[in-house]
Amino acid sequence: MTAPEVLEAWRFDIENAPEGESVIIATTGDHVGEAIAPVKGDPYDDWFWAGVGFVHANHKVIAWMPMPTHPAARQSRGGEG
Repeated sequence: MTAPEVLEAWRFDIENAPEGESVIIATTGDHVGEAIAPVKGDPYDDWFWAGVGFVHANHKVIAWMPMPTHPAARQSRGGEG
């Protein structure tokens, strides 16, 4: 993936992140990682770092992107690579 493709993958419509699903987020404070989008919470405040805990109130989610996949993983599920 090229740098422009990576930038295009980021979404800034925080309120439209898929509820309860793992995504990659970027926050203020230069943090990037896997997190779970809030379900019926404040889409800007109730994020949960995967395996860690809630995103600290001092760090606001500024963008998200779907979890990436790898061609070999898709093939192992019977999908196309």
